[in-house]
Amino acid sequence: MDTTPTFPVRRMQRPPKWPEVVVFIVWAALVGLVSYYSWWFALAPLCAVIILAVYFERRIRCPQCGGRVRSREIEVETPPRGWRKLYDCPHCQIAWDPCVITYDAS
Repeated sequence: MDTTPTFPVRRMQRPPKWPEVVVFIVWAALVGLVSYYSWWFALAPLCAVIILAVYFERRIRCPQCGGRVRSREIEVETPPRGWRKLYDCPHCQIAWDPCVITYDAS
């Protein structure tokens, strides 16, 4: 039995792209600088990016009330097979849709 709440879905405003570009440029510069000394150290910036991605994924807040949201994925009805990410806010009883779809590679 599925106990997922069925809140009304509203579109979440997308964040600006420039922070992602800045992070990528800094990461690429770190990889270039560190790998100049040893290729093994190139893993350090990669690990830092993964840790920061997980950290910021957990810090997403509800745009309406500012409370914590729970992420979930629902399967997309149309082919190819994929999953749409939704963020449920139990306080506002709204499911926020950031328009992020992950497709199955197989």
